[in-house]
Amino acid sequence: MSFWKKLSGKTKNETAEDYIVQNQNTDDGIKRIFLGGWSAYFNGDEKCINFLKAHAINKETAYNVSLAIELIFKDDKLIEANDLRKGVTQKRNLDSNQIGMKFMEITPNQIFEFERIDYSESYYGGECPDFFKMPEFEFVTFQYLGFLSKKDPAFNWLPFDLHLTTQIYLCYEPFFLDYSNPNSPTVIKPNYLNQSPVRGYADYINLNTEIVFEKTFFRTKKVNKYSVNTFGHTGVPAWTQSPEIPICPKANKPMKFLFQTCGLQKIKRANIENQDRYMYTDIGDIFVFFEPDSKVICYLIQTT
Repeated sequence: MSFWKKLSGKTKNETAEDYIVQNQNTDDGIKRIFLGGWSAYFNGDEKCINFLKAHAINKETAYNVSLAIELIFKDDKLIEANDLRKGVTQKRNLDSNQIGMKFMEITPNQIFEFERIDYSESYYGGECPDFFKMPEFEFVTFQYLGFLSKKDPAFNWLPFDLHLTTQIYLCYEPFFLDYSNPNSPTVIKPNYLNQSPVRGYADYINLNTEIVFEKTFFRTKKVNKYSVNTFGHTGVPAWTQSPEIPICPKANKPMKFLFQTCGLQKIKRANIENQDRYMYTDIGDIFVFFEPDSKVICYLIQTT
């Protein structure tokens, strides 16, 4: 499903400070930025800067993942770039609008993998707690996706523990919920929801639709690679299509990547036909972003 698969390499712990000193600055004025991904245009505009911040990784990770980009600067101006495919370097073509882009120091994002365990504070799926009120929408219900604990190192930047819920049977653009009340999120900009179910689901969903996933406890593990046997990760999105970094509708600034998952979860209970099929495990991944100041979450689905 995602393109960063079948990876190898020895993991090394490297701090952001180490990265800036060791991997960007050299005596000859050469500096480097490493990015996860493949689809980007480096002209220094707002979209470009948002991509740089969201996809920055350290050198070790760049040589371990399947697709990465190396930007090379001299005298703080972009002079060349390389595509890294499982560590193999291939020169990337830059046009005149990209050559000369100004260097900026960016802290690399740390990747954490989801690792299934017998018990933890965080979990995926499970029954919706009685105290948590699902968002209300006029024509379809929401599904409960699980719980993220601030005690987990990957989620300690969140303003509070987070109960996850979204609608996984609809076609929609980036979809936002306001968590000003952490136990009762509300829909922002409901027009972002296309009131057309995903093709093939129209006969199955309605206001009484229910689907409950088996509860899976997990912890996050700091890594410099992705694994084919994990069901989720944080740090940097591995897009199945072009990058879609959402802008928070309340704060009007780029949102922080929270996690990505292809699900791979068993269904505990459902009252619909074809219950073994649901959008983001059937044909795509779900990407989740969060803006801690405005307390807004964003869900979006990309399909293969």
